[in-house]
Amino acid sequence: MAFDPKEYNKLFYNDTAVAAQSVVPPGIAGNSKDYVNPYLGPKLAEAKKLLAEAGYPDGKGLPEISYDTTNSTTSRQQGELFQKHMAQLGIKINVVTSPWPQLQAKINQRQVMLFGIAWGADYPDAENFLLLLYGPNKAPGANSSNYSNPEFDQIFKRASLMQDSPERTALYEQLTKIAAEEVPWIFGVHRQNFILRHGWLKNYVPGDFDLGNSKYWNIDVAKKAELIKKM
Repeated sequence: MAFDPKEYNKLFYNDTAVAAQSVVPPGIAGNSKDYVNPYLGPKLAEAKKLLAEAGYPDGKGLPEISYDTTNSTTSRQQGELFQKHMAQLGIKINVVTSPWPQLQAKINQRQVMLFGIAWGADYPDAENFLLLLYGPNKAPGANSSNYSNPEFDQIFKRASLMQDSPERTALYEQLTKIAAEEVPWIFGVHRQNFILRHGWLKNYVPGDFDLGNSKYWNIDVAKKAELIKKM
């Protein structure tokens, strides 16, 4: 609740991203358009109340938490913003940066307390997002948070064997709510891509899953000559 995705979006994505209510992004069956994550910040007063109820008023008595991320400048700055947000509660965060291979190794070996990482889908189905929280996929598998919930696992296993249908979508929506309300992750943003192309490029359709389709692209030579004169 102390994490502010609005500030995060403004600083790192120029307000082009969408605050994540849960794990499944907009446009994918399983994303509940009307669902509002009750823990999505910034809700500083509520966060302070919950921390006090947990026995750590103003962060007193809570050990320092390490936050691991990659050693890029942007990743470090994102970690420092998270550090700033948690400091408002009195929670001490130590930002630890590592090259990507070392970070991945630490995550796979479960040697991290908290870490920042992103995910780009392999195919446009909620299953490709929800599998990141499926218990049997724990590290060194895709479930690097090592989240384990028998109810979630049972529903996921059932849904993953179904064909696309309203029934499967309803199960996906149930899973996204479980993921949001059990908080194995602090949700950030769903990133968006913006693409510019020349007017002479033909057969190009922008999308998140366009690898390997360049063989279908074509150049309208006459149109290229015409447009270059106007540049």
